[in-house]
Amino acid sequence: MDRIVENFPIFWPVWLVGSLLTVIAVGFVANFVLPAWRLKGELANALSALSAIKERSDGNLVELSEITDGPMGTPELAHSWSEYMETLHPQYDAPSAI
Repeated sequence: MDRIVENFPIFWPVWLVGSLLTVIAVGFVANFVLPAWRLKGELANALSALSAIKERSDGNLVELSEITDGPMGTPELAHSWSEYMETLHPQYDAPSAI
């Protein structure tokens, strides 16, 4: 430790650059990697819930409120779902063949 303190005045630019790179790396992990992992978990939960709804529906029409209240209930997914839901057309049963 004494050797590091003795050589600090000589190698201060190396310590400065190393410190800046460490701060940048920690900021990147905190601002991008951790939120991405959290979102990945939320998307995995939403996908499994949507698969369960699909299995329960057995090919029948699904109420959009069931999806809004369930899998898309998190704030991150709710906004995207509400914007997508505005683009959907009403679902109708196919007319029977004559």
